[in-house]
Amino acid sequence: MPTDLLVATALKALAELVGLFLIGRGLIAMLVKFMRQAPDRNVIYQLFVVLTKPVISLVRKVTPSVVVDRHLPVVAFLLVVWIYLLAAGWKLSLCGQYADKGFGPCSAYSSAARQ
Repeated sequence: MPTDLLVATALKALAELVGLFLIGRGLIAMLVKFMRQAPDRNVIYQLFVVLTKPVISLVRKVTPSVVVDRHLPVVAFLLVVWIYLLAAGWKLSLCGQYADKGFGPCSAYSSAARQ
């Protein structure tokens, strides 16, 4: 498999994983608030906080100080969505180049699969 195709596939998969972690954190936060619990006492919420903390701290370093810390998970999710879309477009353009060579991630785009 060509290196550029491997990097595009890995970046897209990583963006999917981080995006799902951020969605899970938001859903659990809403559930915890609905149940009127303190988020510090919910183990599952704390697990999602630990999983998403590197991304949110990176977003904190990139964004200006005007952005409130409460909004950082939303900004991080939007950034991950943009990274996912760029990686998907990059992978799609690479699959156009490598489609007839029969590589695993591009086998669905081959001319034999289109017929």
